[in-house]
Amino acid sequence: MFCTDGYEMIVEVERLFREIAKENRPDPFPASELNKRSRQEQIDFHANGWNRYAEAIEALLNLINKPNILEICTRKGVVLRVHNSVLSRELAGSKVGFSGLWIVGHKSWCIDTNRAKKWLDGAYARVEKLKTAIRIRRKASLNLEGNNIKLENLTTAILRAEQLLQTFEPFDGAALTIKQENIPSKEKLRAIYSPTPTEHILSVGRPSKRELAAQTYDKIFPNGHSGTSWKSVARRVEAECGLSLHSDTIKRALGLKN
Repeated sequence: MFCTDGYEMIVEVERLFREIAKENRPDPFPASELNKRSRQEQIDFHANGWNRYAEAIEALLNLINKPNILEICTRKGVVLRVHNSVLSRELAGSKVGFSGLWIVGHKSWCIDTNRAKKWLDGAYARVEKLKTAIRIRRKASLNLEGNNIKLENLTTAILRAEQLLQTFEPFDGAALTIKQENIPSKEKLRAIYSPTPTEHILSVGRPSKRELAAQTYDKIFPNGHSGTSWKSVARRVEAECGLSLHSDTIKRALGLKN
């Protein structure tokens, strides 16, 4: 990845935001002591880390979501202003995950349409299942309202995903960037992260189990878990975040199950 002089890749800007967030919310004890601590202390340690991460990501998104500030640098070095829809996090109720974006690759902050393509493949299949269920219920003279609403919502989400793909697929691999002059200084970021109520950028409590599940999954499997069973995925996520999790909880956290 690279970008033109005078610009900074968002992946580098994120590192700055996370560095300042760690100053504001340090670990309660060294990570090397984690296995010696009680289960509750381990849970609190992970929750503190994820809250810190959440603060950094939300602060970063608040910055780059401002009008006329976000740009992309293509592989040929061409810089283009990009529409904020690239930062879409939800499609008609289908969320990617707490820190996920539909058209931007996790960790790389580059245009990556693979997630939306995979979601569309599953969505098309769900549409066919809903249509089949509606035909069966119609023959049995059963109420169709619930199924019709689900079908309408899913169709809307599919249209949104297709529009995003059509817009951004030609720019796959392009890095999200920002002009260096628009990046807050460390001093300004420290003021933003000040614990005083009027200046603190967020008031983030302990993340929900689903949020922790989604964040931990993204950390372990940034490119998906092809070839690994959901049962094995659940075991690895449990071991990492210190919570007891069913595979269905992880699927719901990733927007793969209602």
